[in-house]
Amino acid sequence: MKYFLSFLIFIYLPRPAIAQDEKKNAMELRSTVLDPMSLQKLLSEKFHAVKMTKSEKQRSNHPLLLLNFNWSLADNKTAFTFFGLHVDSVYVFQNEKSQFCTFLILRIPPRAFEHLATEWGYPENTAKEEYLSDSFDFLFWEKDQFQIFINRHRLSRDTKDKYIVQIFNMHYREIMDFERIE
Repeated sequence: MKYFLSFLIFIYLPRPAIAQDEKKNAMELRSTVLDPMSLQKLLSEKFHAVKMTKSEKQRSNHPLLLLNFNWSLADNKTAFTFFGLHVDSVYVFQNEKSQFCTFLILRIPPRAFEHLATEWGYPENTAKEEYLSDSFDFLFWEKDQFQIFINRHRLSRDTKDKYIVQIFNMHYREIMDFERIE
């Protein structure tokens, strides 16, 4: 019994430590996504160009089915955080004018929305009470030259606290994927 308990402790204790180390080594995207020069550098170092048709996105149940993106991570070795929260996926759309839309897919617990309000102020489209009670369809901010949308990740099985954060400095019409599904 003693050895069995030691084995269980050995198996389960190192995992949280590894997760903490991964979080310490993760790249924080808070300022990078709001700076075109930093974002361009990140794209050249960690991403590769990609082209997916809307039909391919539909077959793969891609979270950005209705949105354009042309950059995805080159590998899954780099961990990212946004305001200290682990980012599950990162995609970027870059147009010909070197304008960007960064898509971050992540879990945002309710307590983190207060931190966003401290950093960015309250969203322009939602009353403070709705924002803090998590009773909104989407959130919208304007920050410098960027616009920021946060909406629920509706294609996820667990949509309770999973969101897509879109940070962009272009017309939203360019971000939308109007391609017909064949």
